[in-house]
Amino acid sequence: VLHLPPFVNARRTRIELHANIDAASQHHVIAPDALWERAVPLHIGAARFLGLSVEDLLLHTCCHVSYQHQFAFGLRPLYDIAQIIRHAGAALSWPAAVERAHTWHRQRGVHLALLLARDLVGAAVPEHVLATLRPEGFDDAIAACAREQLLTQATSDDRLSPHAVAWHDSSLAERMALLCRRTLLPRKTIAQLYGVSPRSWRVYVCYPKRIVYLITRYGRMLLGGGRGGTQPTPGARRKHVLHTWLS
Repeated sequence: VLHLPPFVNARRTRIELHANIDAASQHHVIAPDALWERAVPLHIGAARFLGLSVEDLLLHTCCHVSYQHQFAFGLRPLYDIAQIIRHAGAALSWPAAVERAHTWHRQRGVHLALLLARDLVGAAVPEHVLATLRPEGFDDAIAACAREQLLTQATSDDRLSPHAVAWHDSSLAERMALLCRRTLLPRKTIAQLYGVSPRSWRVYVCYPKRIVYLITRYGRMLLGGGRGGTQPTPGARRKHVLHTWLS
């Protein structure tokens, strides 16, 4: 899995231990070794530890709100982005951040997150950075969709995943193709998801686990959201639009 079950202390502080800062992808997975090489020493009180470099922290925050949550996360991540930029000041290397966003194949989400952080909470993002990251054929309608998603109160019905919305709108043949793509993931990706070596025989055990997980999490929603059933909410549809564009 991407992270262990959350740890919650008596004061309801929630901590999730992740295996990787990036959600597993079939094509591009951010290599953690490079993150460790760039890590910087930090301290809070008497505690000493390593943290992400300022560029990696900024990019991760942008990717988390865009690729992982399709901007259904409120304004908090935008304030985080603004504060990272403000606190880092001249120590933030914008050329390094832009180059890394392209290397990670995350320039679309990074551009959109930085653009919204500048426009909605006044983050000090240089115009030339946005111009360099701006994807070819960028449509202002995408920014409007993400802005609406950020500013709209999420409901439990919005949890329908972008893939589930695609399932709802698909023909039988398209549904079967989508089911295969979401179940029969590449060996490297399934190994990343379940924390095993891609060369281990245990990777094959993970495929049945994947099927059980998908049925447990989405089975009821998919059965209830088929043609003629419950329609996906506007929030779920916005997630689908953003997920498709980011992909």
